[in-house]
Amino acid sequence: MNFRSLFKKLFSNLPAKVLALTAALLLFAFNRMNNLEERTFYTSLNLYLANGFAVAAPYQDKVAIKVRGDKEADVFKILEQDIEAFADLSNLRSEGEFKVPIQYRKISKSLNIEPLSIEVEPPEVKISIQRAETKLVDVKVNMKDISYMGVQMDYTYDPKKVHIYGPRYIVEPVESIATEEIDFSGRMGSVDLKAKLVLPSDFIRIKETATVDIAANIVEIEEERNFDSVEIEVRNLKNFLGIKNTRLNGNIRIKAPRTALESTDPSAFKLFINCSQIRTSGVYVVNVDYKVPDGFTVIQYEPSQLNIKVVALSEEGL
Repeated sequence: MNFRSLFKKLFSNLPAKVLALTAALLLFAFNRMNNLEERTFYTSLNLYLANGFAVAAPYQDKVAIKVRGDKEADVFKILEQDIEAFADLSNLRSEGEFKVPIQYRKISKSLNIEPLSIEVEPPEVKISIQRAETKLVDVKVNMKDISYMGVQMDYTYDPKKVHIYGPRYIVEPVESIATEEIDFSGRMGSVDLKAKLVLPSDFIRIKETATVDIAANIVEIEEERNFDSVEIEVRNLKNFLGIKNTRLNGNIRIKAPRTALESTDPSAFKLFINCSQIRTSGVYVVNVDYKVPDGFTVIQYEPSQLNIKVVALSEEGL
């Protein structure tokens, strides 16, 4: 067969041959598709920035990873941490907003399987960067008011200052950084705890520890209060004797925690005279004493002595 006849035979009925070849290729691709498994999961987008630069605006920080492989590859065993998605801005040395491609790399050696197809969605991301600044700022403790509990608190904390880091336009106005709100309600005595620092912006980072150690001492506030016209009780007087005096009253000044003062009935504070040594009628000078519940301190009371006229019960007027 010469070249001319071979050429003629090869290209004769060319449209039908092209259709047959196309159909064969489609059939092959369809067969491969049937033998592939597909899985999609989401992972964090890592950024690589040049030294001295920081992200300055929100961006899409989660991306979709689509993996395809034949059934023997078992793509469902591939985990989120096996593939890193990242955007490389390390070559950028100016401030602004940039559109950069999202890349990926295999982290796990188990992904060295073929065939394996990996796609990232979206294929690119917009990132705004700005020159970074580090600043030393004060730490403030944010505590819920507990004065309503009738207590006072002394406390110390550490650290007093921290370095913050981030884009300069966000960092520059920051003068202090506060802890999360701390509630000491219901606590008394020595209290030690840790509190997290609350970042004023998602684009600010703390270079040191992000927690504050707090040591507090909580005690009840003590107050002084006067109780007037307290009846002076007569104790241990012989049953055949009586006192001629009119009503016996005195005053007492008490010091105690505020909550205890407010919750205690005034009748709990007693003034009294002890007449156990009196055996006959007459005029006597006796000492006035007091009795108060535990936890209460008597600052002052009066009278400290009392003149009383003691008479026999058989005497007229009693």
